[in-house]
Amino acid sequence: MSDLDATRLLTSKLGFKLDDNQLQSVSAALDEWYVQEQEARPDREPISLDEATTRAGCSPYIAGTTSESHAIEGTVAPGFEGVRDAFTNNFYKGLERNAQLCIYQHGEPVVDLWGTNTESGQSTAPSSGYSGETLQAVYSSGKAIESTVFAMAVDRGLCRFEDPVTKYWPEFGQQDKAHLTIADVLRHDAGLHAFHEALSRQDVLNQANRDGNMSRIIASQAPWRWASGQYEGQIPRVYHAVSRGYVLNQIMIRVDPAARTIGQWMAEELCGPLDADFYCGQHDATFAEGKLPEATMGFRTSPDHVYRFANVTVAAMVRNVLKAPSPMEVQMTEMRADPLFPISPEADPQGRLTGDRPNPIGFETDPGDSDSRSLEITSSSSHASARGMATVMGMLANGGKLGDTQVISEDGVTIAIENPVSAKQRANGRFGMAESIFVQAGWGVTGQHTFGWGGAGGSVIRFNPSRGVGFAYTCTGFGGGLTGDQDRVSPLVEALNAAVS
Repeated sequence: MSDLDATRLLTSKLGFKLDDNQLQSVSAALDEWYVQEQEARPDREPISLDEATTRAGCSPYIAGTTSESHAIEGTVAPGFEGVRDAFTNNFYKGLERNAQLCIYQHGEPVVDLWGTNTESGQSTAPSSGYSGETLQAVYSSGKAIESTVFAMAVDRGLCRFEDPVTKYWPEFGQQDKAHLTIADVLRHDAGLHAFHEALSRQDVLNQANRDGNMSRIIASQAPWRWASGQYEGQIPRVYHAVSRGYVLNQIMIRVDPAARTIGQWMAEELCGPLDADFYCGQHDATFAEGKLPEATMGFRTSPDHVYRFANVTVAAMVRNVLKAPSPMEVQMTEMRADPLFPISPEADPQGRLTGDRPNPIGFETDPGDSDSRSLEITSSSSHASARGMATVMGMLANGGKLGDTQVISEDGVTIAIENPVSAKQRANGRFGMAESIFVQAGWGVTGQHTFGWGGAGGSVIRFNPSRGVGFAYTCTGFGGGLTGDQDRVSPLVEALNAAVS
């Protein structure tokens, strides 16, 4: 049996106080885990209890306690010093590997910071170093750029949010989809979160082809509907994690007279004119050829396995012995008690995202890896700096203009943020997106008169036109959640609110 004193010390650091019987039960569970781990990974030295204790109850990334353990660079305008302090404090707390924060107010940058955890093995910066120009994958933060592109298209009279998709793409009306609007797709209300037919890498590379395989698959796809129960036949709001961009791209190539994809529009009409470092696909040669500095931001940059063992695996063992479920387990228990849950799309998270395929993209790749540069997957595989993200958000917060460049009218921004629809107005305001509110351009309502979204791993992108504020944060240390990491971002937003109140 595992050493009881070592087990007691480990569980104590996790915040648990166990009696002798409970301690022995945890120790027995640890012994069983070690046997299973050795069988599964005979090549890896098992994690000792002493190693686990050093990381138990700590922050996810190793950080020193002095200013020498990290390097913070950049500038803040007078009055925004508290934002710098909050940003720096995230490094002190061991929440960061590398991170960038950029904020615009009334069309001018007021915060432009970047930082590196200098403790051994923590930075994922490229060999050229880490700066405000370094790119990283921002996953679903790209959805805010999709929304911006469609807001521009509406502003230019190419389409309207309330238009049925079939006005531009008649074949889309198959399988009873004729009533779905562009706004429905932008708001995750189209029931097209997964496809029954798998995509290939070539399908994604060929998505600008109106007669291509992706067009056919989406047009022939039936939207997810409740099969029975009180909402029978209705479409719920379900997060279109990857598919949203695929569907929107098929609309975009039909709406735009030049038949450009979202990525092409980004490069030519939005990010290019604004000189914003935000890329998706092969539409910028320098980016596509890998010539821009990029820090690693894939799923592999999550906390190390010793941290996960101590704070996830062992903590779960203790809660199991104590019959004390985690908050997430409590939430899942409540959801499963709902009579509709067993037949809901949320009952099968894998199927909800992927249609039972092994990867949400439809084929094997990590959208945060450098080999995804050639793939235009705008909902989940954009690459950007916080400076580039904030440039776009700063433009939206400033009436559609930055410097001498006007990319959308002030009225266009206003129209785009109208007609918010809550998930509670949909056919299931109870499960995964129960609290979500999306405006007609598809930005989420993230605060009072604040719009935007976030990405897996931790990035956040948003704007507040009433305060003239555009906000962007990105990082290389993978955090929890699909749409940003509030543990890191909340202190930054609190400091920002204090500065602009």
